[in-house]
Amino acid sequence: MTRFLQAYLTAYVYWLLISLGCLGIAMMRTLTGGRWGKAIAPALAAGIRTLPAMALLFLPIAVGLGRIFPWAPAEHRWFYLNVPFFLGRAALYFIVWLWLAWKALPAAGDDPAGPGGFGLVLWSFAVTFASVDWMLSTDPQAHSTIFGLIVIAGAGLSAYAACTLTICWPLRERELTGPERDVLNDLGNLMLAFLMLWAYTEFSQWLIIWSGDLPNEISWYLARARRGWEIPGYFVIAFGFFAPFFALLFRDVKRRAAALATLAACVLAVRWLDLYWTIMPSFFPQAPSPDWRDLLAFVSVGAVWSASYLRAAGPAIRSREKTS
Repeated sequence: MTRFLQAYLTAYVYWLLISLGCLGIAMMRTLTGGRWGKAIAPALAAGIRTLPAMALLFLPIAVGLGRIFPWAPAEHRWFYLNVPFFLGRAALYFIVWLWLAWKALPAAGDDPAGPGGFGLVLWSFAVTFASVDWMLSTDPQAHSTIFGLIVIAGAGLSAYAACTLTICWPLRERELTGPERDVLNDLGNLMLAFLMLWAYTEFSQWLIIWSGDLPNEISWYLARARRGWEIPGYFVIAFGFFAPFFALLFRDVKRRAAALATLAACVLAVRWLDLYWTIMPSFFPQAPSPDWRDLLAFVSVGAVWSASYLRAAGPAIRSREKTS
């Protein structure tokens, strides 16, 4: 059971960040506008509507805290990391997210109205603290003041890739008009922007820790840079940043639905590997320990998330397919 719950935490965070990223992008659309927002509006709304299901899927983590987090057993008495306070904060995060989801759904539709700047600030604080609670605290000695920003950038990238895949997939075999290609070009440019933001925050954390020679933070990286854990790290760098980065520099790639959908799918796949590399070394510092329960957890959470997402996004997808 312990091994499954460890895998479940990674899978849960992966799918939840897509939902939270959709919520954040919808509120960002309130502030910026633009045709890109209208293009992905159905996908944003579908992603936001998965949040109630994700709130329920948190229950196995809440019940199995003692098997996941090293600070959870009763003999540990941390001021911040203790079970009642942890569960109280988790409840508060979901109250904030669900309230913002209710307020932001118009921003994910045709009418770009919603909580806007205030909502984004509240959302950012909740995602930051949740990321520390649910990811960084798997190693209670680790510290990072930029970790929340890294997770926020990653959530935006995951959500935008999911929305781009949803929009581009039905268009992959049809001849696009000029305005449609322009919209795809906008989607590609924004995916490139999210990719660069995520890479910048990741590199900034590494650079600050390396240049400052900070012992607790260095130990976090050392656990992920040796004994086999460096391999998925290099893979994330190569295929999570460099490959899509250079591909998205080409205008022709960004104006073809099939190419953009393929890139979005690749980004989503590597996003899971990045989260696996972030979380699992805390449980297995001696070496990577891939297990069938990793796949089981990913598919279990993903099936619930996908069912909720496709139920909401299905009508928009079918309408696009009918016009192809």
